[in-house]
Amino acid sequence: MEKCNQCNEHEASIVLTTNSAKEYFCRSCYNHRMADELGIEYKEQINSFSVMDHSGEKRHFEVEEHLHPEGFYIEARESQQDGYLFAVDGELHEKIERLIAKLKNKVKRGVSQSFIQVSSFPNGEIVHRLKRDQLLGRIEYDEEHTGPKVIVDGRRYSWEELGRMLLTYEGFQIKIETTDPTGEIE
Repeated sequence: MEKCNQCNEHEASIVLTTNSAKEYFCRSCYNHRMADELGIEYKEQINSFSVMDHSGEKRHFEVEEHLHPEGFYIEARESQQDGYLFAVDGELHEKIERLIAKLKNKVKRGVSQSFIQVSSFPNGEIVHRLKRDQLLGRIEYDEEHTGPKVIVDGRRYSWEELGRMLLTYEGFQIKIETTDPTGEIE
């Protein structure tokens, strides 16, 4: 991976290509360049924070701020693989401090509820099932199984595992609703 052309410290995660050259930027340097080009003040807020989840477990989140011509996109991704992910967006004129507070509140609400109950049969077999006839999570590509995976309660479930949980509802109707990561699902 290339190093950032601006700071020469961090790995580049963004490549800008022009007719004559490629420029490599880390997220921080890119955001500062965008702020200069857009004529706005920009100061990075936080890199990470932790919250307690529904079971009392401490969850650690890495924060990435993305500044683009239309506004801000700020994402909090749990440090563990296949963990929680939350995001907010806002206009350029909005205070980034307010967007960070909005993101933290969204994370706290999200991790405070649980959708899957884990229990075991008398023979010791572990079973996962929906707690309240609904679940909330996100869908991603699973390279290991070359298909979809679903992240619920900060845990990865294969498409097959999700299907087994839903078999309890055989004969029922089902509603699937999606929204982008910045949206709210009630």
